[in-house]
Amino acid sequence: MGRYNPHVPQILGQEWAPVRDEFFTPDVFQEFGYTFVTIDSHNLTQARWYTGPDPIDIALATTPGLGTSGTLAFQANVYRTGTEDLTGPIERVLIPVMSGSVGGTATVQGVSTVQEALANNSANSGYIDFGNGTGTLTVNFNTTGYSGLLNDKRILRVNLIGIADAPQKSSTWTMDSTPLGAGITLGSFDIGEFGGAEFLIPANEITPLWNTATTLTSDANELHAWRYLTLQRFSTAGPTPRLRTRCSVASLDDTFMTYLVMEIFYCAETRVAEGAKTTGALVTGGQVYVIGATPVILRGTTFQSPVQITPGGYTVTMNLADYRGNAFFVS
Repeated sequence: MGRYNPHVPQILGQEWAPVRDEFFTPDVFQEFGYTFVTIDSHNLTQARWYTGPDPIDIALATTPGLGTSGTLAFQANVYRTGTEDLTGPIERVLIPVMSGSVGGTATVQGVSTVQEALANNSANSGYIDFGNGTGTLTVNFNTTGYSGLLNDKRILRVNLIGIADAPQKSSTWTMDSTPLGAGITLGSFDIGEFGGAEFLIPANEITPLWNTATTLTSDANELHAWRYLTLQRFSTAGPTPRLRTRCSVASLDDTFMTYLVMEIFYCAETRVAEGAKTTGALVTGGQVYVIGATPVILRGTTFQSPVQITPGGYTVTMNLADYRGNAFFVS
């Protein structure tokens, strides 16, 4: 353990503060952490958080990072010390639908393609009619056309924004990959009201869709930040396995969708590694959670692991990730 007071008898008592537990409640809006210095190169593989027997009281009703069934996702980030807040301006881009298809009772009206039907917010320029029954819509987005903006950037959030005319009908939204691989259920949302209304479907700041495996793997519980490497797979011109967004609406009254885009918030990326993992709700009377160490697999900017760090100072932070989805893998 070493000597805590090498200056006896000139200095009495314990000179250095001992290692001790610090009670910490993660925050979805801020990152907290510590710095360290290494004089050698090392490979980073994991970060860990430690949970004690006393529940952490996180207000689920007001927590934007709340996932389905009270699932929370905790994210670890590693920076070179001094670069943590060098984000530059936070910017936003709207990416249009590149192609798509309809199924069930859904049809394309007024134009010949899904892309044309969802290109603007006017029903006079075409729309998707989900029909009297269960209609489905599957789309890809033109993410490869925005590589100059998004490549090597930190993706802060991904949303789907659209306009629909519906009698407050619930729509179920999913994202998955083809060939069969990772999938995520974004949830069910009311997509509109009579007269048309804008809706927003959150796809969060972390996702399981980073994994390009087409079979169930040991990485199934890993979550990582959205990156352009992942987003470009939403394009039909992007690498495989490609990603697609799917919407299903069941209605006895017609539901019309006139507009759909992918909204992305981004800034400069300064992290050298990151990773996230879900856990049960850390609240009194909540779900069962693991007491002790919970490892988080760290990956670099191209999802490589381990991540090699060179001599110098680094900062490790932790936060409650903005994550509403229910992550799962399908075999």
